[in-house]
Amino acid sequence: MQLLHYKIIGEGTPILIIHGLFGSLDNWQSIAKNLSLKHKVITIDLRNHGRSFHHEQMSFDDLNHDILYLLDYLKIEKTIIIGHSLGGKIGMNFATSFPDKVFKLIVVDVAPYKYPPYHMKVFGALLAVPIETIDSRQEVENIFRKHIDNELEIQFLMKGLSRKEHGGFEWKFNLNVLYKEYLNLIQHIPLSRFNGPTLFIKGGLSDYISIDKIQCISELFPNYEIEEIKNSGHWVHADNPLIFIRVVQQFITRLSQ
Repeated sequence: MQLLHYKIIGEGTPILIIHGLFGSLDNWQSIAKNLSLKHKVITIDLRNHGRSFHHEQMSFDDLNHDILYLLDYLKIEKTIIIGHSLGGKIGMNFATSFPDKVFKLIVVDVAPYKYPPYHMKVFGALLAVPIETIDSRQEVENIFRKHIDNELEIQFLMKGLSRKEHGGFEWKFNLNVLYKEYLNLIQHIPLSRFNGPTLFIKGGLSDYISIDKIQCISELFPNYEIEEIKNSGHWVHADNPLIFIRVVQQFITRLSQ
């Protein structure tokens, strides 16, 4: 087994934060810093993301065991999990597979069912970049704007672009493997039940958690709550970080009393 790249900040009950597709632990450092005032916060780079190892395999079982191996390495017997988007699906899968490892689960703007291939336009933009020959970040942004009309999404993707030590650029994430595994990662994943406290946080402007699919959530997570954060899209934690932190802290504190 290879160890995921991780950062730890703070002391107390552990919180493990799992980022989404194309992301990294760097996207969550401001949230982690705030939560670390009362908790030990572990942020990770998933395999094929950030500074973690690249690997041709990326099933949910693989992702589960990456997290299990890290928790064992850090001697953490049980944790709170916060997962966003793909990270939320991974968190749900981990909690139902290893319920004795999870105090509480917080799922950010995703649900346990199959999604349409929303990211194919993003993959089209990424694959259109001649990464081996580009000369500047501006060149990449110009290519992105031919495919994507959301400036926040463009700037998020630009965080995945890294300058090589000896010149040129590369992606921090393993684009080829993510593209190959994408349709498997958006499938409905066969889950058993997780009876622990579970909070679903929905972006008010996002359609990732639809009301007509609530039954799917209640069957798998009977001890669930849903909080909607208004004026937030899919990246709830970035659109409204102060409200997001307050909702998370209230959920954790209330269920610890």
